[in-house]
Amino acid sequence: MRTRLLHPPILAATALWLLLAPGASAAEALETLRGKVVGIGEETGEGELAAVTVRLETVDGEQEVLLGPEAVLEATGFGVEVGDELQARVFVDEGTRVAYAQKVMNRSRKLVIRLRSLRRDPLWDTAGRWQGAPAQVRPDAAEPQRPATRVRRRTQRGSGGD
Repeated sequence: MRTRLLHPPILAATALWLLLAPGASAAEALETLRGKVVGIGEETGEGELAAVTVRLETVDGEQEVLLGPEAVLEATGFGVEVGDELQARVFVDEGTRVAYAQKVMNRSRKLVIRLRSLRRDPLWDTAGRWQGAPAQVRPDAAEPQRPATRVRRRTQRGSGGD
């Protein structure tokens, strides 16, 4: 009996289909948020690691976005402060409405970082050590600001003792 190999384009299409959720593509799974950072906090993220969150004020209201471990942001040179303008591509968990940042552009600091793969996998290991590339200066930025070395946890809006 003769064995037939699958035609390469069919094999590639099948592999792509298996990687993506049925009926969805990577582009459909991502949403783009634009807004001003009005708060910075911390929440448990993937692997039970503490992760930095930003609260964005968008045209549709406020949205909490989970970035990644603070050590990851520091290791990459990516900084964020209250008042910064961000644009983020996010995966939104429909059950919890938590937005996980896949790629973030800090327009105020002219920095871009990719934090998760298109398959939603974080680009750091289970100990919170960075496995990806450093934050990059946007190509159209003439003179980028120096990134913050630490994420500043303060909000413009009072939270009791402010």
